[in-house]
Amino acid sequence: MKHSNLLLSAILLTASISALAQNDPAVDGTKKPVETVTDEKGLSAQVDTSGHGAVLCSWAIYVEVQAITAACQKPRKPADDAIDAAIVDIDKFIIANSSERPTQANLDEFKHRVTGTASPEQIKEYCAQPDDPIINEIRSMSPDKIREQVKHLLAVPREPVMNPCL
Repeated sequence: MKHSNLLLSAILLTASISALAQNDPAVDGTKKPVETVTDEKGLSAQVDTSGHGAVLCSWAIYVEVQAITAACQKPRKPADDAIDAAIVDIDKFIIANSSERPTQANLDEFKHRVTGTASPEQIKEYCAQPDDPIINEIRSMSPDKIREQVKHLLAVPREPVMNPCL
C-alpha cells in the first residue's frame, strides 16, 4: 500500500512533460487556467496554470493521508478534521467543475480503491514501517493552514486536473 497508483501515474506523467508546452490562449487572448501541453513524444496532459494548484493532485494527496491515517489506526490530530473537510470541499469542486461529470459515488469509489486493494497483511506491513515524512508533515499542519490552502486552491472555478503534481 505505497502511494496510490493514480498519484504515482500523475508524477510520472508530469515528469515526462517537457518545456515544449503549447500555448493555448483563451478566446479573449488571456491565458486559460488549465492548458494542454504536449511533449516531444506527442503525450498530452492538462496542466493547471491558474496559480492556484492542481486540484486533483491535492485531492489525491489528502485522500491518501486520510486513508493511511484510518488504515493504520493512527491517533487523530487536529489537522485530520481539516483534511476531512478539505476532501468534502474538493469533492464538491470536482463535481461542479469537471467536464467528466463525476458523481459523488464515483469519487467515493476512487477513495475506497486507495486502500481497498490492499490485503490486511499488506496494510499491517505498511503500517509497521516508519511514518512517511510527507504524511507526517501534512498531518502536523495547523487546521487553519490547511483551510487557507484549500480556500486558495478552490478560489478559481476551472477544470480539476492532476498536473503539475509535486
